[in-house]
Amino acid sequence: MTYTAEYFNQFCHQAAVQFLQTVVVIDNEAIFCETPCSMVEQRDIAQGIEEPPTGVLGGQRIPALGKTDVIEPPSVELAGDEGIDTEPPDELSKNILKAAPLINAFADNGVICSVIRPDLKDEKVVDRAIAVASVADIVVVDWALGKKQGETEGQRAKEIIKGIIENDLKKRGRLRLIAIYTAENIPGNILDELYNYIQVFKYFKDHDELLKDSKKFTIQNRSLKIAVLLKKAAGNHVPNIRPVDFDELPEKLHELFAGLNCGLLPSVTLRAIAAIREGTHHLLAVLHKDLDSALVGHRTLLPHPEDAEGFCEDLVSDEIRSILALKKIGNTYAGESANKQWIGSKIEQKEPLEYNSFHLTRAHAFALVEKGEGAHKKIFNELRTDWLARKLESDPGFKDKTGSEVNIETARAEIFDVGDVACKKYRIPDIGEKMIPQMLKGNEVQGQQANLDFSRLCSLKREAFGLRRPVEGWIPRLTLGTILQLRDSDGDRFFLCLQPRCDSVRLEKDKVWNFPFLVLEKASSKLNIVAKCFDKEDKPTDKKLFYEPKPRNQVVFGFTSITEDAIEASEQGGKFIFQDKENNKFFWIADLKDSMAQKIADELSARVGSVGLDEYEWLRRKAR
Repeated sequence: MTYTAEYFNQFCHQAAVQFLQTVVVIDNEAIFCETPCSMVEQRDIAQGIEEPPTGVLGGQRIPALGKTDVIEPPSVELAGDEGIDTEPPDELSKNILKAAPLINAFADNGVICSVIRPDLKDEKVVDRAIAVASVADIVVVDWALGKKQGETEGQRAKEIIKGIIENDLKKRGRLRLIAIYTAENIPGNILDELYNYIQVFKYFKDHDELLKDSKKFTIQNRSLKIAVLLKKAAGNHVPNIRPVDFDELPEKLHELFAGLNCGLLPSVTLRAIAAIREGTHHLLAVLHKDLDSALVGHRTLLPHPEDAEGFCEDLVSDEIRSILALKKIGNTYAGESANKQWIGSKIEQKEPLEYNSFHLTRAHAFALVEKGEGAHKKIFNELRTDWLARKLESDPGFKDKTGSEVNIETARAEIFDVGDVACKKYRIPDIGEKMIPQMLKGNEVQGQQANLDFSRLCSLKREAFGLRRPVEGWIPRLTLGTILQLRDSDGDRFFLCLQPRCDSVRLEKDKVWNFPFLVLEKASSKLNIVAKCFDKEDKPTDKKLFYEPKPRNQVVFGFTSITEDAIEASEQGGKFIFQDKENNKFFWIADLKDSMAQKIADELSARVGSVGLDEYEWLRRKAR
C-alpha cells in the first residue's frame, strides 16, 4: 500500500464525505427556474386548476392535462419601502444563484441542500439563518444580500456569520465550515472586512486565535473555517482563486470540510457520527414504544425511582456503542493501516523526521505502530547509534565522557548491551518511550501540549474551561470523581471527591454532610491526572497532579445541602463554587470519567484492606 500525504488526504476525505448530510445556502438572488420569468411567454393557467400554488420562485413549468403551463410568479414590488435601495432578482444579474443545478449536484452526492432566499424587508433573516445553521453541516452565504440606506454591501452577511459563531460559542463551540459564495470579484477585500468584523470575540484572542490566509482566501482556527469562493460570473481574472460553478460547489465544499478535519481522530469521529446517523432509525426500531410499560415498571420497582433516569441513558449509549462496534469504526479509521497513512503524510520515504537532533525514519515509525512496546528497545537504540554516527561524521574529534576516542562499532555494541549507561558515556541526549508523541509531532512544546490535552480528554468527562465546559443551565454536583481547587493562605490545593454516588444524593436539606477527599499533590516527576485550573489571574492553565491512593492522604470537608437532593455549586462570576461549613470556597475544576474515578476508589479500598503479616522470610521469598 502507498503511504503519502495525498493518500492520507483521500482517507480523510472519504470519512468527511460519509459524514456530510446537510448544506444550507443563503442567497437573496436564488432562482428555481432555468428560464427568466420576464422572458417567458405568459400563458393561462391550465383548466382544472382553480388557483396556482404559492411560494414558487420563478416561472417553473408544470405538466397539467397533457400540456405544459407556466405558473405566473408572485408579483414583486419594484420600488418602495423607504430606506431600501435594492432591486428584485434579475436573471441578467451576475449574482444570480441557480438553485436547481446546485440542489441536484448535492443530491448526487447524497447531501440534502436547502436554499433560503431572504427578503430585505424580513427582520428575522439573521435569526432564521442562525437557527437553520445550528443543524446544518455546512453554511453557504452570499456576500451581497441586499442593503438598506447606510449599510455596507456585506452587512447582512457579516451579521449572519457573526450570529452563527456567537451561537456556536454559547453552545460550547463546534466544528464549523462557512463558505462565502459570491460574484463580487474582490475576495481579498471581503476577507479583510470579515476578519476585522469577527475579531470582537474574546474567545478567539484567549483560546483559539483566528489566522487569515490571504493567498487561500480563508480565515481559520482549530474548529472554524471561513472560505471565500467566487461564482463563475465573477470571472477568472483574480489571482490565486478559481471560480466555482454551481455543479462544482459540492466537491469544493467536501474538499474544504475534509481539510478542516484532516486527521486520524477527526476521521474516527466523523465516521462514528455517520454510523450513528445511518443507524438512527434502526435504533428507534429496537427501542420501540411497546417497551414503555417495562421501562415505567422498572422505575416503580426501584427504592429510589430517579435511578431509572441514568439507567435509561446507559441503555441508549450501549446500543450506540454496539452500532460502532458492528461498523468496525476503530479498525478502519484507527487501525494499523490508518496509523501508517498518518505517518506517511508526516514522514517522507527518504526524509526522516528530525527531533532534538534524532532522525526518526518512516521504517522506525512503522515498526512502532506494528509492534508497539515490543519494538521500543531496538528502535531507540538504533536512533541513539545513528545520532552518535552522525556526531562523529560532523565532529571527527568527538570524545566520550572519559576523554577517549569513540569507535562506532564498539559504541553500537555497548548501546545495545547496556543502554542508558552507554548513552551517558557517549553523551547521547535522552530519548525514550515517553517522548514518542513529541517525536511524531516533531516539536517538543507542541508534542507535550498534545500529551496534556489528550490526557484530559481520556480521563475527564467535563471541565470548567474550553470546548468541554458545561452547557448553560447545568450545575456541578459533589460526587465521586469531582475535582476541586482551594485557594487560601497556603496557596492552591487540589482535592478529589471520593464520596460514592449513592451517598451523594437524597441528602436532607439544611444538614451538614461530610464528604471524603483524596489530596492531589502538584506533580514533580510523577503525574496521573492533568486538569485545567485557575492561575493567579483566574485564567485557565494546565496543572499536572499526582494522587497516591493511601488512607493517610484523605481529608474530610462538611457541606450543607440546600436542595434536599445533593450538594450543588453556585455560579459566581463565571466560576462554579462549593462552600463548606468553614466557609472555604472551592472552585469546581472538572469531573473524572466514571471508570477512572471508580478505579481510584478501588485502589484506595484495596490499600485499606491490605494485610500486614510477620512471615517466615525464607518462605516468603520462595513465593516470589
